[in-house]
Amino acid sequence: MRLASAEDWALPAGRLHLLEVVPDTAARPTGVPLSLNQRNHLAALSGGGASVWLAGAGHLPHRLDAADLQRAAAGLARRHSALQMSGTGDPGASHGWRHPPESWTYGVTSRDTTGGEQARRLLRAHLDRVCRPRPDAPAFTLAAVTHPGGTTLVIAADHFHLDAVSLPLLLDDAVALLAHPTPPPGPATVDLPEAGCFVTRAAEWAAAPRIAADDPRLERWYDLMDLTGDRLPTFPLDLGVGAGETAPHRSAFARIADPGATEALTEAGRAFGASTAALCLTTFANAVRRLGGPDELPVLVPVQTRAAGDERAVGWFTTTVPVLLHADGGPFDPAAVAAALARGTTAADLPLDQVLASLRRPLARARNDVFMLSYLDYRRVPGHETARALGAVQVSAPTDCDDVQVWVARTAEGLQARVRHPDTAAARRTVADLLDAWTAELRRSTSLAPAGC
Repeated sequence: MRLASAEDWALPAGRLHLLEVVPDTAARPTGVPLSLNQRNHLAALSGGGASVWLAGAGHLPHRLDAADLQRAAAGLARRHSALQMSGTGDPGASHGWRHPPESWTYGVTSRDTTGGEQARRLLRAHLDRVCRPRPDAPAFTLAAVTHPGGTTLVIAADHFHLDAVSLPLLLDDAVALLAHPTPPPGPATVDLPEAGCFVTRAAEWAAAPRIAADDPRLERWYDLMDLTGDRLPTFPLDLGVGAGETAPHRSAFARIADPGATEALTEAGRAFGASTAALCLTTFANAVRRLGGPDELPVLVPVQTRAAGDERAVGWFTTTVPVLLHADGGPFDPAAVAAALARGTTAADLPLDQVLASLRRPLARARNDVFMLSYLDYRRVPGHETARALGAVQVSAPTDCDDVQVWVARTAEGLQARVRHPDTAAARRTVADLLDAWTAELRRSTSLAPAGC
């Protein structure tokens, strides 16, 4: 999966098909618990926030029509419980429902486009409209642009329904479902591996026992709060936004390591006793320090919460853990970062709402966004080979922001970084310098590996 920006999303001209779920008003949904991520997401949207959708797109060599999209959408909805959910909420309360997918119909509108820019504009408007949580139906869609060379297939949903790992899973399932002449009879068929159930997992999280006040894993969060003054981590360099200010977001992309360099990094990491992810974190902290950042860099790191049996489940299966990165100019030590990452990951099983409720002092919010760095090896995600064959891209909705968030994607093409930041002149300069410094630090790290690497 290549990371891409909604602003620069390249689509071909052709016939554009846009699908929308049409609920049956007579159907009776079942109340279900929502995950903490879903509840927080709904609360943010209740304040008037923009839709936060994620989309996966890829090229098929044949032409699809409206019936193909309807068949694929029906199969995906029956297969994945996360796509059967809906929800409403505000900071005070939230409500979730699970709908019977067999009660839905799928409307498709089609029109010809005269250029790629028109197709992109129409598609983005469609995603902004239908990929927003609503009480009576899920906020997901399929779309397609058919052209003489085949079809660009798009699968998208509000973040309420999925995470980044879900996108290659959905593309892989859609390709398999489109090979069937009729809709599959149930949520799983002989042609598709078993998929886990996000609704079941969310119910388990909601029923989790209370954390003991003396649970040692809480110390990871307490230490972070002591260091940050009871604030969630913020990016330490100049972004050109003041307290309480936001700006439209911009995404900067960089290939920070090609395939050969990435393999060298992996070997260097082994020599240091660290993973490639830990090496990325180490070099990132060093790059920030080179640009005037601190010796100690607190950051939140998203980690997967998929358990055994969830490997092919669609849903929002992530939590964040606190990690303190050291970049004090001492010996290059990715093993120390690996240990810090491992310590932070021990807190992944703690329900975040309980963690925040247990803090010794009230949490102070300096910014709306949180400084985080995510690393995802897409080669290990089921469906990655299909996504690669499709030339798939991952696209997310444009929103306002006030902090830096970083995603690193490892694929067969190496390491790609996406840095989301406020679109200000100061932030553009800072992020450009950061990506240059980070790339240089990664390159330098391979020469620092112990002998025998």
